[in-house]
Amino acid sequence: MKESIGRKSSDRESRWSRLFLLGAATLLSLMLAEGLLMLVFPPPIVWRPPQERYVNHPTRLHALRPSQQAFTHDKPLRINALGFRGDEVERSKPSGRFRIVVMGDSITFGNGVRDEETYSSQLAQKLHEAGFRRAEVINAGIPGYDTWQEALLLEEVVLPLDPDLVVLGFYENDVALRPKMIRPIIGEKGDSPRTGLAARLADQWIFLLKRSRLLVLAWEAYKRVSVRWLPSPAASIRMALLNGESYPPTEAGWGEVDTSLRRMAILLKREGVRFAIVVFPMPEQVWNAGASTTGYQGRLQGITQGIDVPTLDLLPAFRNAAANGQRLYIFWDWHPGPEGHQVAAETINRFIHPVVARDMARH
Repeated sequence: MKESIGRKSSDRESRWSRLFLLGAATLLSLMLAEGLLMLVFPPPIVWRPPQERYVNHPTRLHALRPSQQAFTHDKPLRINALGFRGDEVERSKPSGRFRIVVMGDSITFGNGVRDEETYSSQLAQKLHEAGFRRAEVINAGIPGYDTWQEALLLEEVVLPLDPDLVVLGFYENDVALRPKMIRPIIGEKGDSPRTGLAARLADQWIFLLKRSRLLVLAWEAYKRVSVRWLPSPAASIRMALLNGESYPPTEAGWGEVDTSLRRMAILLKREGVRFAIVVFPMPEQVWNAGASTTGYQGRLQGITQGIDVPTLDLLPAFRNAAANGQRLYIFWDWHPGPEGHQVAAETINRFIHPVVARDMARH
């Protein structure tokens, strides 16, 4: 009897020993893998709290919380009283000033870059260096916005600022439908509600986990497998846009884009404000010279030609910069980095320079 009890106790201790050794070996392997990845890949993004905060909006779904100081990744930012990124704006335009308002989503907003590194800020600097000291560029980009939200923002906030030129930054994820109902989506902390494991973790833990190259690579691999074998509707739309394929949700999204851009063009023409659209390429198009441009850029230009709005495709400039070794995107994030914003600012500056020179001469 005692021998049986002793044997069970010994078996239990042996089992715990094996589990301990297995756990220690697994932890050591993960640490070794993390160490090896540190030699190959740059460090993941540093996220500093608080990130930019939002408020619910009755017509546009969400807006940036006005008058806040926060971070985008680890870069400090300032949101002014209008809910736009940057310094405060005089609502009544001073006499003789040429006011440019740049609209768009997180690319225009400048996810992951400093205030002065956004393409709107760099554009203002280039205009000033060219002698247009009275030119002003306002960054009205709001992360997550699609064209239907931008059309409302134009009517509700931008037009009362009396702009002389509105530049709209367009990206592939703008090809989206307007929701049938406007419901609150922003939580008390000013961010979108989380689901799954993320809903149970504090920001500090989430930001810490995102510092691991191994975890981030595993998540990237999971997304690639999901896109290939179990693609989400958003992933299917993106692939259809990239490959120039017809896909019912994509066609519906293009219909929404057409309606919104036509509305914006009508509003601006009625007010005597110039309008231009700038198309940002997908990273895959920049790296792959054989990627199709007929389904995304070509489709948009077909719409803008129909409403007589000048359109600038940034793909050639981005491909040329990438070929010259410029690092255009934030690694692990794929929003444009400082150099990507610089290329955009230089190309946009050349595109709008004749208009600014002519109109400022009138001023």
